[in-house]
Amino acid sequence: MCSCRKTMCVFTPFMMLAFYRPAPAQLTQTQQVYSHAITVLFKEDVDVSHPRIVYVLRSSDTLPLFLDSAHTWSLIPDTSYRARSSDSGRKLVWGDVPRELRVQFPALVSHETEIRSRDLPPEARLVPQKNSKQIQVSLSPIAFTPDSGQALVYLAVHCGDLCGGGDIVYLRKDTAGSWSVAATFPLWRS
Repeated sequence: MCSCRKTMCVFTPFMMLAFYRPAPAQLTQTQQVYSHAITVLFKEDVDVSHPRIVYVLRSSDTLPLFLDSAHTWSLIPDTSYRARSSDSGRKLVWGDVPRELRVQFPALVSHETEIRSRDLPPEARLVPQKNSKQIQVSLSPIAFTPDSGQALVYLAVHCGDLCGGGDIVYLRKDTAGSWSVAATFPLWRS
């Protein structure tokens, strides 16, 4: 009986190591926002399912040219522009997004921005240029409210010459500090 206890004591630390799994690394706020936005883009896009690895274009200069034109913002004519989806029972409108975000966002996405690998979620990989053989995603910088509790980001999926779509995704942080998609505002589909 005594030898069993000694044996058990010797093997217990090794058994604990065998079952030990390190906790996943905590994602940064930017990674969390991009991850949720990418997920909702693929969930709501009718033509493309979410790939295991998401290829992200390195630079936002590859965003569709109309994003820099007045035409894009004419797609959101006023504060009554309806979201395609919402986290609440009622569909949000563009006017439900905080004014500071609505004002800041067009200026933020209107110039070229380099996307950094460290800002992407773990399932995303940067690619240097557009490749029509892969499904790829373009991302804008993220606009945050001053308290970092709400955010807007533009995403576009490119899945060939005749396939794709772009949305503005509105996200909110809950009291526990977790991000969720509050609404998506579709801008274009091909």
